[in-house]
Amino acid sequence: MKTIAALLVTASLVVLLTGCTAYKHNKAGDAAAHTGDMRSAVYHYERALANKERYGRDSDFLSKLAVARSRVSFDDARRSRVEGHYEQALGHLRESIRQDPNYAEPSALLPVVLKEAARWRYTQAVTAADHGNLDTARAHLMRSMQHDMADESAAYALASLNPEALRPDTPGLSEYREGLSQAAERRWLLAEQTQLKSIAANAGLLPARAALYDARAQLAEARRLQRDGRALIDQLTMGPAIKSLTQSLNTWPHNPQANELLAKAKAQQARADEQFAKATQAAGQANWDDAIALADSGLAIDRSHPALGELRSALPRRAAADHTHRGDSHLEKGELGKAHQSYARALTYRDNFREARLGMAYVYTAWAQEHEQAGRLGAALLNYAKGRSYTRNKSLDEGVIQMRAAIRDRLNIGLSISTSARQRGAIDPRQLSGALVGTLQSKRQRGLVVQGRGQPYELRLSITKADIDQRLTNTSRRTHRYTTQELRHNPEYDRVQSKLRHEESTLRGIESRLSSFRCSGHIGGTSCDCFSSSRYNSLKSSASRQRRVVDRLRHKLSCTPHQIKVTLHHDWPYTVKTHTKTGELKVITELIDTASGKPVKSFTHLASFAQSDDRTLNANPSVGVRHDDLNLHSDGYVGDALTAELASAAGPWAVNALIDHRLAQIRATIKSLDNTGKTDEALEARVQSAVLLGIVEPKASQQALDKLTQTHTR
Repeated sequence: MKTIAALLVTASLVVLLTGCTAYKHNKAGDAAAHTGDMRSAVYHYERALANKERYGRDSDFLSKLAVARSRVSFDDARRSRVEGHYEQALGHLRESIRQDPNYAEPSALLPVVLKEAARWRYTQAVTAADHGNLDTARAHLMRSMQHDMADESAAYALASLNPEALRPDTPGLSEYREGLSQAAERRWLLAEQTQLKSIAANAGLLPARAALYDARAQLAEARRLQRDGRALIDQLTMGPAIKSLTQSLNTWPHNPQANELLAKAKAQQARADEQFAKATQAAGQANWDDAIALADSGLAIDRSHPALGELRSALPRRAAADHTHRGDSHLEKGELGKAHQSYARALTYRDNFREARLGMAYVYTAWAQEHEQAGRLGAALLNYAKGRSYTRNKSLDEGVIQMRAAIRDRLNIGLSISTSARQRGAIDPRQLSGALVGTLQSKRQRGLVVQGRGQPYELRLSITKADIDQRLTNTSRRTHRYTTQELRHNPEYDRVQSKLRHEESTLRGIESRLSSFRCSGHIGGTSCDCFSSSRYNSLKSSASRQRRVVDRLRHKLSCTPHQIKVTLHHDWPYTVKTHTKTGELKVITELIDTASGKPVKSFTHLASFAQSDDRTLNANPSVGVRHDDLNLHSDGYVGDALTAELASAAGPWAVNALIDHRLAQIRATIKSLDNTGKTDEALEARVQSAVLLGIVEPKASQQALDKLTQTHTR
């Protein structure tokens, strides 16, 4: 029963609240309608109707709602009309009239909007006809007639969609039919002009507009193809140009400009055909230069000529093969000069023609062998190198290597080494001699001979100073600061303990006064049970507070350590002694020409060594001063370093001095040979100079040989 009662109460509350909401919306709608805000009025009336179904049976309420809806639809119609949406405006007007038939304004505006909608549909129909779409135009006109049956222009336009049914004297009809005849003959320019006359005579003749669109579309396509053809002619591609212009004339045969361009393209193509025929004839007669020139001339007329393009790409290979065959014939007869000319000619057509390059390499190999047999090693080297520039093979590589070695042997570049010491020192002269030989190892691989006595040149080294010394160079006294931690009595513990005692004494005093408290109202101060006085209560509160203070201090004292670690700073004195090891090697170096016994060049070389290290006295690792003993190189290590440093300077110096001396001699010889006209001997000397330079400057030597190969070989 309680549940049922609760449900009834809840339902009653819902009904009551819903009724209140509906009432509020009804009143709000009335207020909005009174101010002219019909949209708000419709909103509130509809909310009221949704919250209370009874309003649906209230004729007065429904009348108010219909009036408000009618006004809103009329406002929507006017807005749609301003925006040019006439058919949408018609829908709103009809809705306004349906809601309130007594509302005069939509009824008055409806005929006006009907005519505007009909005119708008007629305009759309004309636009569709102008784009060649008569079916769309028909649909627009049917809708226009639905809006305004009295619209004569729309009715005439609709009738014009069936030209066969029109009267023969209809304005523009004869021009329209004449334009169709011209279009059938693809006289599109005349058809365009004729249809324009038809439209000028009768703007409502929609088929004429569609025919005009078709004529202009055909003209546009023909002119586009014509422009493409002209551009292709300018690009000297006659085949594609002829194709494009032919398509243009297929669309519009009566185009004089396209006909002229097509004739021009065909004439150009005929000239290219003529050049092709001449080039083919010249190639058949092995006149390769003429054939290539004729093919290039033809391609300059028509780059798209397929036969010319294929012929031009094949001519260089055919020419190269022909001249290579001639070279092979000369080679079989032993005519090396003529074979060289034929192979060179073949390579002018195709530089990468393998057979011709192999032939050139064979010719230069034969020439190199002839020079080698005649003792002209320099010329042989150049010819081997020239042959190798055409193709790399083992025999040519071996020829270059053998000729270099033979020329170096002929130059006889040898160097002996002798060392001595003016006084006994820390370095053995034989140690220095061995270091020099090791330094000159790379030069020996390039042709320098380094042996004992009997060489054309001698490197004499005299050691004037060879000292190695070690001494104390510095003593410094230093201090190292370090820290330790020790347990000491904590002064904070004493402070807290002292404060605790003081507070305990204060507490005992308060408790003593509290226990001996006597009421002032009893004579003689006798004790009583009257403890409700303010003084007693104050004294009791003070005792309570003081106990809390004492408890906190006791807890703090229990957490405070008796002892704490204290950081202490100390200084540890120690001594550092610096020892330095030095070495010095001084040598007088002379390059001697053993044939004359005279020095070519002399120089004084100096090598030095220095190393320092510290030694720590009275170290104490426990405080951070570590043991550090001397770590100096041995005398043997210092001696090796000094000899290596001096050898790395003296060895290259001696070789450079030797080569410079020999190059100067060869240059003088070349000058003398040139003056006397002995060109073959001068060339041999130049090659010797380039090979000799390779001992010290391989890159410069190769560049010199490459230059001689280019200038002194065919």
